[in-house]
Amino acid sequence: MGARLGLLIGLALAMLAVQSPLAAAQAGGLQLAITNIVPQMQTTYSWSVSITPNKQSISVPVGNNMGWAQVQYTVSYGRTRNQQLTYVLTGSITVQETAGQIRLLQDPVVIANPPSRPPLTLNSSAVTCPSLTLPANGVLSCNISAAYTGAQPMPGTLTASISTADGSSTATAAAVPYNFAGADSVDVGQTASVTNWFEQGSNVIQPYGVSGTQPPPGLVLEEGRDFTFTAYFGNVPATQCGQQQWQALMSASVTPSLDGLAQAAAGTAATQKVVASVPITLVNCGTGGSTTDFTDTSSSGGSSSGSPAAAPAPAVPPAAPSPAPAGSQAPPGVSFAEAGSTMCGGGACAPGSRCFDGWNCCPETVQVCGGVCCDNNRVCLMSQCVAQGSIPCGTAVCQNGQTCNNGVCCSSDRVVCGSTCCEQGQQCIAGQCAAAGSTACGAAVCDPTQTCASGVCCPAGQVNCAGKCCGGTNTCLQGQFCVPFGSTVCGSTVCQSPQQCAGGAVCCDPGASFCAGTCCPSGNTCSGNVCLQPGQSTCGSNVCSQGQTCQGGTVCCDSTATFCNNGCCASGNTCINNICAPIGTTACGTATCPINQFCGDPTTGTCCQNQNQVGCFQTCCNSPQQMCNQFTRQCVDRFNTACAGGQIWCPGANQCCAAGQVCAYGACMASSALPGGGGGVLPVFGRRLLGPLGAQQ
Repeated sequence: MGARLGLLIGLALAMLAVQSPLAAAQAGGLQLAITNIVPQMQTTYSWSVSITPNKQSISVPVGNNMGWAQVQYTVSYGRTRNQQLTYVLTGSITVQETAGQIRLLQDPVVIANPPSRPPLTLNSSAVTCPSLTLPANGVLSCNISAAYTGAQPMPGTLTASISTADGSSTATAAAVPYNFAGADSVDVGQTASVTNWFEQGSNVIQPYGVSGTQPPPGLVLEEGRDFTFTAYFGNVPATQCGQQQWQALMSASVTPSLDGLAQAAAGTAATQKVVASVPITLVNCGTGGSTTDFTDTSSSGGSSSGSPAAAPAPAVPPAAPSPAPAGSQAPPGVSFAEAGSTMCGGGACAPGSRCFDGWNCCPETVQVCGGVCCDNNRVCLMSQCVAQGSIPCGTAVCQNGQTCNNGVCCSSDRVVCGSTCCEQGQQCIAGQCAAAGSTACGAAVCDPTQTCASGVCCPAGQVNCAGKCCGGTNTCLQGQFCVPFGSTVCGSTVCQSPQQCAGGAVCCDPGASFCAGTCCPSGNTCSGNVCLQPGQSTCGSNVCSQGQTCQGGTVCCDSTATFCNNGCCASGNTCINNICAPIGTTACGTATCPINQFCGDPTTGTCCQNQNQVGCFQTCCNSPQQMCNQFTRQCVDRFNTACAGGQIWCPGANQCCAAGQVCAYGACMASSALPGGGGGVLPVFGRRLLGPLGAQQ
């Protein structure tokens, strides 16, 4: 369809497998919409045909039984599958005039919008309109038909616009997405109808007989095939000697199948025809007809061409074949027709019949009509073989006994309605065939059991409710809701009995209440936009069950539990240092002491047994045998009887002091070192003194 169209479709065209209804764009009294889009992926096949005669020319004797010239023909039909798919888009754009004026339009413009690429306009040949004159309030439909062969196009959108001839008004259609994914896939030209025949004409001599295999009429091929046969030329009347140039014309054609073919690719299914011309020279003219065998003359081959070679018209047309020679004179494998027969395709028509289409025979007394013989006393009317007494009626033919009414054939007891004959007993109402007693109702027709309710046919007693019939146990509310009796309108919905409208927006069961856009069941309460069951209460963003209390404003705890560090301590526990611990546990600095222990040193968090222990920094001393040395931070013995004579036990030093020494400040020292005892410097054993100078430590 042209390089630009091929590029366009290659980039953009692929259509909806299922298309939703499109809203038409309106401007200045024109409405435009893209409709009926159909995508298709086609596997196409190309066919070819050729004819090859084995001789470039022949010499044919005149006179009966004077010998035969032979030409062997090979007719070849070839099929090739195209490797790339053809992507075809068909559809239409519909423009409607809404202002009651006759409009002269310009050619519509259809634009493809592929992703991430500039918009491209379809070639004008891809959009065809039957006319560009739009009647007042009329509708015009233009066809879209385009094809591309290559890689699968990407999805995108289509838009269309159309303007009046003076440019005063333009309508644009809404964009339509397209996608070839899932499009139907069809084979185009997978099969082909083939034919083969000898031409007739004023300068043409047909063969007297044919042996071998010619394609029979109506043959359909599913693959390529060759046909080889031999034509015999002879028994030419001597009266033909007045013309010097004759020829034999062999024709063949191939027509690919059109099954599933979209309009855009119709060119690929055009019929191909070839013609092979073999010049003929008549010999023995004026010699009296001496017997000669011409079967082996001119042995070099020829070939087919697009049209036969031109030749001057003969002085007289060729005569019908002469009577067949005796069987002994016929070439091997050839059966000749009886005298008076006429060549027709691969055979001959019997005497008294004629060849009317190159392949079929019809008696000379019978009329040929539309490609068939009108036998059985039929006549030809409107290119149809019909019974005598028939009459033309528009594009149809009425049979004997029918009447023509506005281009429609009807029996005398029938009523014509538009382009249809109504059934017996029916009447025409509003352009439709309907039963007797029917009535018009807007664009519809109501049967005798219905009534017209504001343009809608409904059973008796029912009303039009938003375009549908409503009655019986239902009623129509606000002209648009057909609901059971007792229902109520609630905002944008309808509450069916026994439900009631709550908050003007929600349908609730009886006894329920509106709460934050929903319904609280009967017996519940709404608190803080939350539905609460009996006994429930809110606690921050949580809801406490019956028997729970709100702790810290955010946590629900059981009545026997205590609040601890944003959580709940179970019954039997208490909160110590922000930790849940069994009751009886005591705090010890930042730690806790289990039941039956006490805090020996809160600084270090050391726990000791309740009995016979005292705390000593990070350990516990057994009392009364031990005591804590505050200077060494260790447990030391309080009593010791193992000291020798003259020695004393010093618990602070945890040793025996020598004779003459005293135990002071947690150490053994000479008495002269004490204040007032010699003036020596007092030793320092810790950060603090625990008793009067000289006291035993």
